[in-house]
Amino acid sequence: ALIALFLRWRSRMHTMNEPVMAELKLICSSFLLLFLFSWLGASIASGDAGLSKVVLRLSVFLTAGAAAYLVTTLGSDAIVEACAQNPTFSLLMSFLTGEWVKGAFTLVCLPLVPICIAVEMLHNVFRALARRCLLTDREPGQWITEEALQIVGWVSTWHVSSVLSKSIWVGIIYFVLQVGCGRGVVVLLAWICEVSLGLSWFAVVCILYGLGSFLFLLPPIPGYPIYMVSSILITKRMEAEGGHFLLAALFALVLSLLIKLSAVAMQQKMIGEPFCESVRVKKIVSIHTPEMKAIRHILSQQGMHWDKVVVLVCGPDWPTSVLTGILRLPLCEMLMGTLPMVLLILPFSLAGSFMVHASTLPDNTIAKRRYEGVASTLLFVSMLLQMAGMMLIFQCTQTMIEKYKDEIAGGEWMKDPQEEEVMREIQEEQMQKEERQEATRWSILPCWIKLVLVFGTMLMSLMMHIIILPFVKPFKDFSLQDKFSDIGEVSFLINQAGWVAIASLCASVACLIVFDVWSSQSASALEQKPLCAADKGRARYNADAP
Repeated sequence: ALIALFLRWRSRMHTMNEPVMAELKLICSSFLLLFLFSWLGASIASGDAGLSKVVLRLSVFLTAGAAAYLVTTLGSDAIVEACAQNPTFSLLMSFLTGEWVKGAFTLVCLPLVPICIAVEMLHNVFRALARRCLLTDREPGQWITEEALQIVGWVSTWHVSSVLSKSIWVGIIYFVLQVGCGRGVVVLLAWICEVSLGLSWFAVVCILYGLGSFLFLLPPIPGYPIYMVSSILITKRMEAEGGHFLLAALFALVLSLLIKLSAVAMQQKMIGEPFCESVRVKKIVSIHTPEMKAIRHILSQQGMHWDKVVVLVCGPDWPTSVLTGILRLPLCEMLMGTLPMVLLILPFSLAGSFMVHASTLPDNTIAKRRYEGVASTLLFVSMLLQMAGMMLIFQCTQTMIEKYKDEIAGGEWMKDPQEEEVMREIQEEQMQKEERQEATRWSILPCWIKLVLVFGTMLMSLMMHIIILPFVKPFKDFSLQDKFSDIGEVSFLINQAGWVAIASLCASVACLIVFDVWSSQSASALEQKPLCAADKGRARYNADAP
């Protein structure tokens, strides 16, 4: 089905006059979909850990396949030339060739480096034997093939220390999202769900509302586990008192929507608006980029336009609401535009109720399997709805950029009052970055710092592969409908491979701290050298003066 969808998509996007651009649009759209698959894998882990793992692993393999297809079909030169002619792809290429992507590439491909070197050495030996047998001219003496040397030359142009440090940061972010948010939050919510069963209805509603509002204020945590735990807890309480599980789903839907609207108001008023005059925050948000100006235009429209509603409903919870506060947009319109969120909450509420109801039925019965199947289907449908919404956001943003490209080029369209200050801040940060990179060039690093950085990257790569490989099981499966009392303590959920992954993570973070401390001291020393020289010259001038 995926292959058929890919071919259908390719046939619709391809044009005879722009085949390279059509292929780029196709693959970049595929990359976006796969990235969304990975992000949503953490969300659906609350309901179905097996589905989450399948989604994450499928995303990794399909991303590698799409990248290989792009390079082998078009070639690197054609890709670079086509991207230079398109502003959007030019911006995308600057990201794909940046150090964060190189760090992620290093983290994933590091275990393959020894294998690739051995294969290339063997390949070079066979090629030399073939040339000798055919009495052809030999290549200059080298230990790997010419193609491999080109890759080595490309890697040698990297700022190695910066790439390796960012690869460790990528691993930290991956662990926080997939283990901390995808599993840790699920265990916490399951424990709260179990201890709340004996409380009154008023206490249960207050706990769910307070907990949900608090978790919404944390940037990396998606809202969907909150919707699931509300549905599961309310359904358990209502069925225990003789109520119907569909009525519980409706109650959970209303409560979840109330939590979401309250979170939107708090994120906008308590986080976004207090920082609306902060140049540093606006620089982090990239308020000066065409994409953010397009989103600002969409959100600033008067009334309930469909693209405005799509951004408010389908955008990531925390960033979207905080951005509306930074832009000082009216709260009432933001709340009204968020109301269609009920369509995305509904599948999660129904899925949680179906799961709880299925757990009350006898094992190996048709009814139990039917309800479990419906719950899994609802989770998958909810994921598809989110992906479709994010694709619509991407389309709306690009449409606005294309529509107002002349105004954007003029620089005055949707210009922030502090945009010039933001640009100066970016220039200063770039200068500081260049100074830091000069102080941490790989050629001048001490050997022990090089070893620390390489060792930390290897440990982080080990951690990542332990978690993502299908034949390694670092953690036991646990979902919101499971009982925390059955496991006794959180450590029971961690297998031996999981402890190895956690130890590797901690050791890698320690290596990163050592490198950061050393690089900060080196950068400070480098900044003081010119000042010291200037002071000496000034003192010499004063001494010679009459």
